[in-house]
Amino acid sequence: MFSGGTGDIAQGIPSLAAFSWTTSDTSKADPKTGICLSPIPRFHNSTHCKTIRPDYQEAWDTFYQNLQPKIKDGSVIGIFLGDENMWDGTSLQNLTTICDTIKKDWPEAIIYINEAQDTVNCGFNRLNETIFKPGECMPENLDIYGYDYYCTIPGCTDPYGKEAGWNVQHDGMVNMLYPRLAPHQQVIPTTLGFFYTGLPPPGMNASMLAEMDDYCAYTADKFFEWALEDEKVAGLFPFYWHSGPGMVGLSNLTKCRATYEAWGKLVIAGKVPPSATPIRKFRAPTPGRVCPTPVEKVPHSWCDTHR
Repeated sequence: MFSGGTGDIAQGIPSLAAFSWTTSDTSKADPKTGICLSPIPRFHNSTHCKTIRPDYQEAWDTFYQNLQPKIKDGSVIGIFLGDENMWDGTSLQNLTTICDTIKKDWPEAIIYINEAQDTVNCGFNRLNETIFKPGECMPENLDIYGYDYYCTIPGCTDPYGKEAGWNVQHDGMVNMLYPRLAPHQQVIPTTLGFFYTGLPPPGMNASMLAEMDDYCAYTADKFFEWALEDEKVAGLFPFYWHSGPGMVGLSNLTKCRATYEAWGKLVIAGKVPPSATPIRKFRAPTPGRVCPTPVEKVPHSWCDTHR
C-alpha cells in the first residue's frame, strides 16, 4: 500500500492505494479546544473524532485520475481506506458512501479498511456511539474488512486463552462480523509481529524475549490454521509499527520470523490453497436486506464502557 496518488509502490507487487477520505468532525468537538468528548473514562473525556470529508467526491475524482497510469500497468489494484477511521467516529453511512463512490468509477477495485477490535467485538467507537443499528449490514461495496488485536507480552492477561490475539479476532469475526457480511465479502486479520518492552533490545531479559518469541510463533500458526479452513479469510497482515526503541519486531524474534517465513514459502510455492476470489463489481443495495444483530459470545473487559 502507499499514500497519495503518486506514492511509492513495491516493485512487482500489486498494491492498494491509500485514499484519505476523512476529516475532523467539528460538530462533535468542543468549539474552544477542538477536542471531542467521550464518556468512556479511559479516554479522559477527550479524544479525536472523524467524519467523511465534505469534498469527498472532488477528492476522489482527483485521486482516481492521478491513479490511472498505475491502474493501467497493474501496480495498483484497489483502495485502502485507512486504519481505525470507524473507531475514530466515521459512521457506517459514511463508509457506505465512500465505497459506493469508488466502485461506481472503478468496479474491479479491491476496497479494504482496517479497524480496531472494539468496532466488531464491542460494537461501539471511541465516542461510545453504536456502530451498527439493529438489522444493519456491512456496505456491500466494501470487499474486505480487517482489524487488529494483539495481546502483547508483557502486560497481556491470558495470552494463550480467550485473550489470545488470534482467538479474539477469530471469535469476533466469525460470531460478530460474518453475520453482517454478504457472501462475496472477506476479512483480513492483522496479526502479531511486534512487542512493547519498555526497554531497548540490548537491555531486555532473555527469558522475556523467548516468551515473546514463543507466543508470536504460536499466534502465527493459529492464524494460518484458521485461514486454511475459512474461505472468508483473504489474507494475513503481520503488523510491526516501529515507533521507538522500546519495541521489538520480527528481526528480534527468530522463531516467529521463521514461522512466518515457512508459511510464506508454502504460499509462494502454491502448496497452500488460495482463498476464492470473489467477483469485483459495483453492487446496488440488495432490496430488503436485513442482517442479524449478533451478541458477543466471549465477553472482554475492554468492552466495558465504564472503565
